Amino acid sequence: MNKFIIAVYKFITAPRLRYSLVFEGLRRLFFTYTSREIAMRRIMQWAFFRKLNGDYMEFGVFQGDSFTKAFHFSKFARLSSMKFFAFDSFSGYPPLEGVDKECGYFEEKAYLCSLDDFKSNLLGNRVDMDREKIVQMPFNELNKYAKGKIESKVASVVWIDCDLYKATLDALDFLVDYIADGTVIVFADWFACNGSPDLGQPLAVHEWLSKNPTIKLIEFFNFGEKAYIVSIPKNKKNDF
Repeated sequence: MNKFIIAVYKFITAPRLRYSLVFEGLRRLFFTYTSREIAMRRIMQWAFFRKLNGDYMEFGVFQGDSFTKAFHFSKFARLSSMKFFAFDSFSGYPPLEGVDKECGYFEEKAYLCSLDDFKSNLLGNRVDMDREKIVQMPFNELNKYAKGKIESKVASVVWIDCDLYKATLDALDFLVDYIADGTVIVFADWFACNGSPDLGQPLAVHEWLSKNPTIKLIEFFNFGEKAYIVSIPKNKKNDF
């Protein structure tokens, strides 16, 4: 019996099998989390252990993949009161302007997914539609038409996946009244322009912090998706 077990062990750990396309496919499908799943699991665990009794907001939801992950990982973290807000125009990238043209990565109308398809994907992946709210509009209209009109008082977890410099800055400007000390903000496309501080999300964050000097971002982790924890002085902060 021992010889048989040893033989099986040697067979499955042999490089020709261990590094085969078959084993790699099995690992990716069944035995490992993607970087986004790792990130989502960690931020939901943070929200639970820090007792951040706020909601989840995602800017740029596309087909709902990250949004679905957020819902299910919130269940694992026992965040039963968390509500989920999806912000998107559902019309793809707008016409590119300024530095967003310089990046060389973005294309107008990319990441287009209809609202109906987004809802269908959520239903198919068992997201509780009673706990989600969709805000459909361009991000440059959020401050004018959505601020103060959504049901959330504060966000404990924010996922910014709208890629572009301008869209990210618009989302952050909207968020000022919805973040608090301890809020986690994840920038899913921090390195889309090779991490250049003069392009994309890094530029948007730099300008936003310059406009809001009482807000500090403390780096939390970097799995390709870069996460920060919001730090606001006690006399300036919102409360969870």
